[in-house]
Amino acid sequence: MELLHLRHLTLLRNGEPLLADLDLRLRTGSRIGVVGSNGAGKSTLLSAVAGRLAPDDGAVLRPPGVRLGYLPQQLDELPASRVWEAAAAGLLAAREAEARLREEERRWAQDATSADALAEALETFERLGGYRAEADLRETLAAVGFPESSYDRPTAQLSGGERRRLALAAALAGEPELLVLDEPTNHLDLAMRAWLGRRLARWRGAVLLVSHDRALLDSATDATLFLERGTWELRRSSYGRARAARDRDLRALRRRDAERRKEAERLRAMAEELGRRGDRSAVRRRRQAERRHQQAAATAPEAGEASPTVLEPVTGTRQGVLLEARHLRREGVLEVPYLRLEAGRRVALVGPNGSGKSTLLALLAGELASDDPAAELRYASGLRLAHLRQLDRGLGAGQPVVAQLEEAVGRGQARRLLAEVGVGADAWTRPPEALSGGERARAGLALLLARRADLVLLDEPGNDLDLAALEALEEALRGGSAGVVLATHDRRLAEAIADEVWAIRDGVLLRYADVAGYVAGAEPLGGITEHADDLPDGGSDEATATAAQAPPPRSDALPAEVEREAPSATALGPVDDATAALRVRLERLEDERNAIERALEDPLRLADRERERLAARRAALEDELASAYDALLEPPAPRFRVRERGVEVHADRYGDGLLVMVVPGDQAAAAMDAALRALAGDPGAAARVAALPWPRAQVHRADRVGHIAVLEPGRSCLLPWARSCLVDAAAHFAFTLLDVRAVQHFTPGDLPGSRLTPAGDGWWSWGRADFLRAEGLEDVRPARRGARRRRGRRRALRRETP
Repeated sequence: MELLHLRHLTLLRNGEPLLADLDLRLRTGSRIGVVGSNGAGKSTLLSAVAGRLAPDDGAVLRPPGVRLGYLPQQLDELPASRVWEAAAAGLLAAREAEARLREEERRWAQDATSADALAEALETFERLGGYRAEADLRETLAAVGFPESSYDRPTAQLSGGERRRLALAAALAGEPELLVLDEPTNHLDLAMRAWLGRRLARWRGAVLLVSHDRALLDSATDATLFLERGTWELRRSSYGRARAARDRDLRALRRRDAERRKEAERLRAMAEELGRRGDRSAVRRRRQAERRHQQAAATAPEAGEASPTVLEPVTGTRQGVLLEARHLRREGVLEVPYLRLEAGRRVALVGPNGSGKSTLLALLAGELASDDPAAELRYASGLRLAHLRQLDRGLGAGQPVVAQLEEAVGRGQARRLLAEVGVGADAWTRPPEALSGGERARAGLALLLARRADLVLLDEPGNDLDLAALEALEEALRGGSAGVVLATHDRRLAEAIADEVWAIRDGVLLRYADVAGYVAGAEPLGGITEHADDLPDGGSDEATATAAQAPPPRSDALPAEVEREAPSATALGPVDDATAALRVRLERLEDERNAIERALEDPLRLADRERERLAARRAALEDELASAYDALLEPPAPRFRVRERGVEVHADRYGDGLLVMVVPGDQAAAAMDAALRALAGDPGAAARVAALPWPRAQVHRADRVGHIAVLEPGRSCLLPWARSCLVDAAAHFAFTLLDVRAVQHFTPGDLPGSRLTPAGDGWWSWGRADFLRAEGLEDVRPARRGARRRRGRRRALRRETP
């Protein structure tokens, strides 16, 4: 059933197209993730879908009666009520259906209604959740952090994160047919995000989801809508596979454009020389020189191929132990007897909301005093520490962001860094508190990239960053030698960066081998309680202080800074190396599968439901791994090839027919793969095929007759001799591969030199016997059938003879 149709939707911003001519349909079971850079129009699109914004052109069509659940990024004020009342607002339709059912039951008892009306009321009530609706809502509230003991809490007393989670529960209540969610993972911890991914993956209606959480996009969606500078592209796969395929296509397109420019320049130069000198021998010598030059440069990179974008790693200058802490405690929050961090050690700090992650980072940074008077922090002498806090991102209040960076790295470098991370020039002179969340997050990222740090403490760095900036940050942290403690709820970021996982549970700091083990509920490796007697390298009495008395050493220019060289000018552009991205994804999948295998080794440690869930996840991982390994392989070459009048023609099967294409051998694999995907319904492949300059034909078999249809490349036409060559090659493939008795083709023009003969009214045909004779063969099948008939008659005569 179609639940939503965006028909040629256009949205404008300041008169400029934010999104142009979007045509999208959502049916029952559709789950589409919407991705794009900050400001690309994702939230605006969802507002239009929810009916809160009128489109500038086109229409948003939704069948009557389709219920909508909507979670905006900027929440409306919750009505003055209590937790249960606010969440149960989503059950209004179910309660109305229950009231109607009760009325129909009363009328049925009085013989005042029909059985059909009662059955319809019952079916509507069950479709809206029935008697399970309230129980499902209670489960949802528990999953997002609202136990039954909190149902009577006034909504006015809830924090911002609690209000956000309550609004999510209300949007999910009653399972609306169309669910529209804008950044639903904000303020959700890892366990809540994993639960939400499972819930959306089995949603019975349609889902339109905007998120920067790559794990959620991969687990909960089956299609990805890319928005970029007013354009859109839909790919029928989850984000990881869609992004890798898109990057691969963009690289291939750039290579083709470079080759065309190079060829055009060569032809122009040749034409100029020929016109200037008219000397054919000179032209021939020039061609020979060009061939020698190309052979000499064969090992050089292609002129049109962009080099992979690599962000300079966050690399510190210190080695050995960077930090040692004892007796860190905040009453009622957490207590850490001892911990130590070495250079190059990367730790993901996870735990539920409110468990104390930000508190621990502030204790390690020396910005918060421990409640234990015996608390002690030891830093390596000369240590440079960066603490990017969740709210201010390490930026000082009241001072323009460009001025803060200029104090650290100079005017030119500061402006270049802000431009690279995507902070608009109009925001440079504003203080951090006047920036949007996304602008402040990117300015903090520029600060992180501006200086070199030995130890980096990050508190939810992915908040308000788009996917491109988040992936660039991931690469910078993963490749460096600085110590990193990363507090995050982003599973993909934690998996990509961390060597080990620290989790805060009931105020205790525990260690896990990996994120998958923590999410799967595996037993921890133990607490962070080991001790060491040595001071950090270079340590001295001056490098030892109590947490309540002395903060860690840091630069005088900026709070919470990191010293490092500036990144390259294209540091935060889209990731171009799809193969590297695929390999990273494979590593994550393998790690998760290994963690599940370890958890399943002792089935007595798991409940039946948990064991079944892990087994199902392992089976899904096997499928994802197989798809990821397939994506690493180059497209297969076409299976069949023939040379027709000197022209190389390739063919491959699809369904019951054939696809035939005139294409150079070195480009045949990619071109044929794109064409076959387009025939299978891939819209992205269809767009690529429309841009191909190669003519192609399709052969359909019906009643042992091959029907040849020629498809000309866009904005061009085939000369008669080229069409004749393509049709003859298609006929050759049809006779040899499809076992047809004849082939036919319609064209209003002529087919000069073709082996097909005119059959009248624009039709051309060729029989199998004529084909075999033309190939120097004989059709032996009629002779064999005649011989069998003669032998049969002789046997019959012998039986009749007395």
